Amino acid sequence: MVLLGGVWFAFLSSKPYHISLGRDPSAKPVASPLFFAGPPLTSLVITLTSAFLMAVLKIDSGADALVFGLAVGVGYLVANTVTIAINPNFPRPHPTTRSSRAATTSSEARS
Repeated sequence: MVLLGGVWFAFLSSKPYHISLGRDPSAKPVASPLFFAGPPLTSLVITLTSAFLMAVLKIDSGADALVFGLAVGVGYLVANTVTIAINPNFPRPHPTTRSSRAATTSSEARS
């Protein structure tokens, strides 16, 4: 999955991804060892932690694995969603932009 994410964000959707973050589409990230090694290493930690938890919790049936997967998946989803919500690299619509757009739309409707 890490490899797929790298291909997706680096090659297939690089320009739209940069534009969505408000960055120059031709900007290239600094190619450091951490840039390349970080995602696979963190994915390895997640995989090992999940395997450890499954062993300690004695998850040995399909039903138990499904419950574990759902609980952990929802937990990771919530944590990642909150991280994205507080990350300053993700642009947010400015409240006045939204209200002035709504005001323009309503004034045009009255005309």
